[in-house]
Amino acid sequence: MPAQDLLRLVVVPDRTRVAVVLKGEIDLSTGDIVRRELRELWESGWTEVVLDLREVTFMDTTAVHVLLDAREAATMVGSTFGVVTGTGPATRILALTGLDGLLPIVDPDAARYVP
Repeated sequence: MPAQDLLRLVVVPDRTRVAVVLKGEIDLSTGDIVRRELRELWESGWTEVVLDLREVTFMDTTAVHVLLDAREAATMVGSTFGVVTGTGPATRILALTGLDGLLPIVDPDAARYVP
């Protein structure tokens, strides 16, 4: 199955923040799609990027690396980077790996975008 069938990515810009809403799987076949999109947003000048993981149905270690890389890349360009996790697989993976203590978790009720 092509990677674009496994992951749907929607970019939702707001005044100062841009959200990347993911639906589907983040794994070896789709991780580079997420990396590429985040890189393009930072290269375009966005300084506040939120990755919405509430509709992610599967994450493997590739997703963990994508999130760590994104955290590092945001720091390098002087941007903020956070995630919205909800109650799905993303929350569990972040807790199991300790990423919930490294990545800012954005409260979905405080988010200014509508996914």
